[in-house]
Amino acid sequence: MLLSFISVQINANPYLPVYIEDSHAGSYYFFVEKLNLADEYQLILFDKHSDATEAFDSDSIRKSVSKAKKDFSLDELFKTWRSQGIIQCFNWIEPLMPKPFSSVIWVAGKELSRKNLNAKKNVVDQQLNCHELAFKRDCGNLANRFQVTDFVTLQKSKDFKLPVVVSIDLDYFTGLNKVEQYKELKKVLDYTFGLPNLQAISIAVSYPYLQSSHEADRLLYLSLQYLKRIKNIKLRYEPFIDNGPDQSELAKSFYRKRLPVPKYEIKNASNNLKSLLLHLKFDMEYHREAWQALLRDWQNQSSIKPTILLYKNGKIVPNERFNYFSIDDAIGLRVSGVENIVDPKVCWKVLYSKEKSINLTERNYGFADNATRWIVFDERRLPYQDIELKNENLVNLFDIRTGFGTVQIFAEVANKGIIYQTETVCLSRYRDRSYLGRLTEIFNLPYILGSSLIREDNLIGPDVKYGADCSSFIIYGKRRLGLNIPYLNPNQLKDYLFELDKVNSFEHDVAYGQKGKIFLDEALIKEGLLLHFGEHIVAVYQDNEPKNVLDRNDLIVHQLEDFPEIIPLKDINQTNKSFLVMRFK
Repeated sequence: MLLSFISVQINANPYLPVYIEDSHAGSYYFFVEKLNLADEYQLILFDKHSDATEAFDSDSIRKSVSKAKKDFSLDELFKTWRSQGIIQCFNWIEPLMPKPFSSVIWVAGKELSRKNLNAKKNVVDQQLNCHELAFKRDCGNLANRFQVTDFVTLQKSKDFKLPVVVSIDLDYFTGLNKVEQYKELKKVLDYTFGLPNLQAISIAVSYPYLQSSHEADRLLYLSLQYLKRIKNIKLRYEPFIDNGPDQSELAKSFYRKRLPVPKYEIKNASNNLKSLLLHLKFDMEYHREAWQALLRDWQNQSSIKPTILLYKNGKIVPNERFNYFSIDDAIGLRVSGVENIVDPKVCWKVLYSKEKSINLTERNYGFADNATRWIVFDERRLPYQDIELKNENLVNLFDIRTGFGTVQIFAEVANKGIIYQTETVCLSRYRDRSYLGRLTEIFNLPYILGSSLIREDNLIGPDVKYGADCSSFIIYGKRRLGLNIPYLNPNQLKDYLFELDKVNSFEHDVAYGQKGKIFLDEALIKEGLLLHFGEHIVAVYQDNEPKNVLDRNDLIVHQLEDFPEIIPLKDINQTNKSFLVMRFK
């Protein structure tokens, strides 16, 4: 079991690729890059339109892509195709069938009649075979692989035997009022992230099919606002990409009037969207210099640039990526850069983990079985509207039982209907500078099985401050003290530990090993006295009565399928079997 767990730790990818651009044609290029074209996937499409039109001579498209992937010349091929408009927003799906898209489920609306669904399916069947007389497809008729349904019916479906990819066209939500758009978009995204074996997501703005630039702006804002909560996605946004001449019927209607096809111009984004984009991390491959220039323009143009000042014991200190404080320190936050606003309306928000247990490995090992794959931090509005958060306001945000741990906080400043957002400040509050004290820095964070898979910049696992599993939690304290030890599972960790004794039994709640009673030393406890149960590992936190011996009343600190906790040894089931007493080498 441990060997298979190690294999998953090495090979699993906990990050979900998510792609956003204006045209749905871009989804074709994204999925070709991210999916194994020899494997089979199920596409779920949320869209007002089926996008099912057969691409002209699509077999040649498939063959060219297959060759380019083998030759590592895909980038050059796609640059040419984008400039020529080879892939269009209405025909991007068919060239991806029957592989990698073995089947397609088109969700054509929230709730549709059977008659309406049947009519749409008839149109899909025609579109999928519209070029068959001129260029007969090698794979034959694809109509039986393309289903049409509505969202109400889709939500009742539980049986997805293939890996799933999802593509969302924001025109699916067009025409709804603001409240309904928010609700329906959230429902679709909640459903999407609840799908088993989800592999990738694409989102198309599809500006020409929306009612206005305001609607496009709002739907893009809502999408990004939702996605920013999820820490293990790799978001790529391409606001300047060009997919060549638009050959859609809608575009032709503009051409006949000698009008340009309307495009969503990100430079004209609302101030709310600008503020969000200024604080959002995502990848971009096309026109990055133009994007950086636009961000600088937005920053220079704004007369309101809220930021957070960090106070420690009454003095301003630099705001680092991670800010560490002892429980004896008085800390405070203050919004700066709002001097031009009369009576600024400040809303403080704290990020908190939506789940107590997460499984990045996509396997069940007896811990966090069937837990979500997604590291989601929701926003909680704090009941404080002053520009300053004082120590007494902050203390209650940490672990409720101990006052230790990590919180992330930011502020929103409202002025004339515009919301300006500050950076997010990460605060870690610890007991002391000992090994055990360093462990308390990552209280208040969820259990993440496979946390060593997390990578961000030059950081790994719990160092990123999202959470830990049992062994990563134990290792974190030593890494913070400068020990060069990788994040490992409990079995691998033994190579870095020294065995002191083996507990075989308890008599009157006192632990007995091969040498008799297990004696405790206060200095050893502070530096890391570990109890190794095979698949779980804990640290002794406090020697309670009877003193100087290991007993069931002593306190341990650990993390298992929940937030870290300090509990009596008698409260865990693992002591029913023999276990090792160990320390770091």
